[in-house]
Amino acid sequence: MAKLMNRLVMWTAIVAVGLAIFGWVFRATFYWMIPVSPGEPAGLADMLDLAIFFGVLLLASLAMVGGVLLLMVPAWRNLRLAISVLVTSLVTPPLYYIVHALIPRLVH
Repeated sequence: MAKLMNRLVMWTAIVAVGLAIFGWVFRATFYWMIPVSPGEPAGLADMLDLAIFFGVLLLASLAMVGGVLLLMVPAWRNLRLAISVLVTSLVTPPLYYIVHALIPRLVH
C-alpha cells in the first residue's frame, strides 16, 4: 500500500506540473487562434484556459493532501518524497498564474 501511495502522490504532482506546462504552451500558441464571437466577453479559448487552471489547482491540491498523508501516516512515511511533492504543489499554481499573465508579452 505504501508503494502505491508513493506512486499515486508522485504521479499527481507530475501531472499537475505537466498540465501547467501544457497550459503555457496553449496560451502561447493555440489560444490566439480561437476567435471570440462578436459581442461576447469571453470565447472558447478563455473557457479552455480556465479549465486548465482549475485542473492545475485540483491536481496540486490533491498532491498536497497526498504529501501531508505521506508525512502523517507512519506506514506510508517517505519524508523526501513528501517534502518534494509539497514544495512542488505549493509552487506550481502561483507560478502558473504569474507566468500565464506574462506569456502574451513574451509571445507578441
